[in-house]
Amino acid sequence: NIKIKEQQIQKSLTKQGKPEKPKPSSDHSMYDHQKEKDLKKKARMVEIVLSENRKEMEELKQAQASDRSKKILKKSNRRCKGKGSIHNRLYRMSKHSRPADLSENSSRIHTQVAEDTTPSKDA
Repeated sequence: NIKIKEQQIQKSLTKQGKPEKPKPSSDHSMYDHQKEKDLKKKARMVEIVLSENRKEMEELKQAQASDRSKKILKKSNRRCKGKGSIHNRLYRMSKHSRPADLSENSSRIHTQVAEDTTPSKDA
């Protein structure tokens, strides 16, 4: 019955002057159906991966924002600290100098501070 209907449709199309469009056989429709299923599965997988990536990106952005705020706090704390403190000097030296230079610079700072404090005690 289906084949007869297909032949009738093709005859009517050829009478109208339109090119014939052969209908896919049942094998092809099964194959196409399977292809559609595979494509849907792939699309789902891609959506899952994309949603996971979006979540990770949001988490990273939140983490980066907190890191930025920490950096800003550190910078603001540096401005507030007094310049004369030994610990602040050591901290600044450690940030701007190489690790090898740190021991030499810290010993210089301690000698300078010791020299600064001795006259004040005498006076």
